[in-house]
Amino acid sequence: LKKLRLKRCGRKKQPFYKIVVMNSSSRRDGYAIEELGFYNPLNKTFKIDKGRTIYRLQQG
Repeated sequence: LKKLRLKRCGRKKQPFYKIVVMNSSSRRDGYAIEELGFYNPLNKTFKIDKGRTIYRLQQG
């Protein structure tokens, strides 16, 4: 079973997250099947590839 998850990157006190597709049993920072975008909570920006996200959601 695959899920969309936030994979933490960045440094201490400066979080940065990648939006990725992972197996549901994987660790948070484990192997990602595909990277779909990013989210930066400090300056509240995000970007996501809509086409690939829709494709992955249809796959299940």
